[in-house]
Amino acid sequence: MGEFTHVVKKNSIHARYAVAITNFVKKNSIEAVIYKGNKTANASDIVQLLKLKAIIGDELNICVKENQTDD
Repeated sequence: MGEFTHVVKKNSIHARYAVAITNFVKKNSIEAVIYKGNKTANASDIVQLLKLKAIIGDELNICVKENQTDD
């Protein structure tokens, strides 16, 4: 599991970026949770990402964990 902080610098998280994030997470079998203050969003859920209303200057804390598959 990895944790890191990202400050939104150029664009807010709007629909295009939310779709890109969710597609990346799903394609790579990653579990990710994004925190903005007291708000939390599952990175695989577009609606939750948009509800964060992250704009330029906001600090996002991101926790990432690779999904484990039982083969």
